[in-house]
Amino acid sequence: MALNEIADGIPQFNSGHISIQRWLEQIEQHRTIHNWDSAQVLQYAVNRLGDVPRFWYETYEETVKDRDWDTFRRDIVEAFTVRLDTLDLHAVLVNRTKRPEESYDSFVEDMVELSKLGSLPEETVVRYIIAGLTDPHDIEIVTAVDPQTVAHLLATLRTFDQTPDDSDLLSRVVVVPTAATIQKWGKCFGECEPTSDPGAIPHEKWWVTTLQISIPFFIAGIGTIAAGIILGRVEQWKVFEIVTELFILVPALLGLKGNLDMCLASRLSTQANLGNMVGVGEITHMVLGNIALVQVQATVAAFLVSLFAIGVGAAINGLFLIEHALLLTASAMFTANLSCFVLDFVIVAVILLSNRLKLNPDNLATPMAASIGDMVAISLLSFIASTLFEHLYTHLWVTYIIIGCFVLLLPFWIFIVLKNRYTRPVLKSGWIPVLSALFISSLGGLVLNAAVGMFSGFVVFQPIINGIGGNLVSVQASKLSTMLHQSTTFGTVPSFTKIFENPWKALFKGAPSAKTSRILILMSIPGQVLFIFLADLIHMSESTIGAPFVFSYLLASLIQVMLLLYIAHVIIHAMWKWKIDPDSAAIPYLTALGDLFGTSLLLVAFIFIEAVGHPYDYPIANYVHNFF
Repeated sequence: MALNEIADGIPQFNSGHISIQRWLEQIEQHRTIHNWDSAQVLQYAVNRLGDVPRFWYETYEETVKDRDWDTFRRDIVEAFTVRLDTLDLHAVLVNRTKRPEESYDSFVEDMVELSKLGSLPEETVVRYIIAGLTDPHDIEIVTAVDPQTVAHLLATLRTFDQTPDDSDLLSRVVVVPTAATIQKWGKCFGECEPTSDPGAIPHEKWWVTTLQISIPFFIAGIGTIAAGIILGRVEQWKVFEIVTELFILVPALLGLKGNLDMCLASRLSTQANLGNMVGVGEITHMVLGNIALVQVQATVAAFLVSLFAIGVGAAINGLFLIEHALLLTASAMFTANLSCFVLDFVIVAVILLSNRLKLNPDNLATPMAASIGDMVAISLLSFIASTLFEHLYTHLWVTYIIIGCFVLLLPFWIFIVLKNRYTRPVLKSGWIPVLSALFISSLGGLVLNAAVGMFSGFVVFQPIINGIGGNLVSVQASKLSTMLHQSTTFGTVPSFTKIFENPWKALFKGAPSAKTSRILILMSIPGQVLFIFLADLIHMSESTIGAPFVFSYLLASLIQVMLLLYIAHVIIHAMWKWKIDPDSAAIPYLTALGDLFGTSLLLVAFIFIEAVGHPYDYPIANYVHNFF
């Protein structure tokens, strides 16, 4: 038989679709069947090369003159043997799913070949094969059987082809899993098998969650109070009175910095909860990559948000000044980069300490990221903007140097990120959430800019309501993301919950995350009352808050928190369904919406208390006089 008559005997070799060893074995089988010599088998193999291998062979043909089958076989194995590190191999195995037309034998054989690239233990290979099944019935039955070897798993899968009736199949192969079996399955490289039992997810007692959240929550409250007090003081500085675009910049810049820091905290907290933060080298690699990623995002996003503030300011004021534009850009880039760089090391320290003390970093790291961050950012922005303004017309070149330094550092940070397997995918896919969040936060900046001239004391409470709302929803977002990583595979929503859950079930009772939502909602009430009284006392040097203000503020904050918690449930489960990592994508949207909701609802509250004749600065003595 001529070679061209059997050209379709085996598939073409395309790197990434079939291992080179497996392809060569099939060639050898054809050689034995047809009794080819070295030249014939070489010709047949060359005819079956795909696009990339064909390109390689054209170069190979020019450089190696004396070719035979053995030489070709040795050289193509060396060229196309894939060597993957553990994380990359994990990604390949997670994304490899059984195709509709593919037999169970072929799918299992391919998964076993892929696993050999990383010398994975057989038990782990079994888990990845089950994760790659696409039929929910197959997954349910195989999970119940709990096969320990590839041979046992393959034998179970073969019964599916032989038994058309699922009920008959269940009666023959089901083995009821025990608690020990569920515990044993545990975690594998950050992905676990799907489960329909919420009890199989690691959970905390309510008082443990409350205690671990409350400490950083109240620390965060002090930070937001400080941010509000600082903003209340600096609004009367000359730079804020003249460069009014700073009020547009503040919410967007605080939102940006908070988004980047909390996304980093969420990513590293998930890795810690999955048991991947082990070994000094691996932790260092993970941390440096994430810090470099934040610097890249901070540089680009700060530049864009300054352009937005400049454009909106010019449209509102009808005037564009290049000096003000340079001051805004330099101040935004300096604040975003320096505050993120310093605070990220604090966040990393909190996560490592939490991990060592067996505490849940989801409860600690994200609130810490949200707490002191606003205070540091507002202080830094006020300082650098005021300093640059004092010398703006005599040393304008300083703004050029600041902007230039951060732009020149950008390629260095990008290089580090691209060389880091933990952050390389985020750099390519993480821009839409960050930039979308910047736009949403900037809308909050427009509201703030309008409210500053209307109501005294508005800027004191705006960072508090926004900071606390963002703080609470970031905790929920981080915990939801970790729960999904621990309970199911990417793209599969657990059967015990759904994307559009009933609000009562999602926030109060029914969904697994409702317990945390209840705790966060209840915690926000006394927390907000304490924080607004402290802020008022510090800002006014006496207590000026009355019942109408407390009622209006609490109602606004409760609406904000409940809206954010429900949106978090929807958006995180939807992202997981669409195979978008919520650790990197959810928090920017949620905190930006928190800024917009918080500022808008607070404005409504101020309008209400003004309308009923009890504005914020209404003397407390008048309340007593009116009461009696």
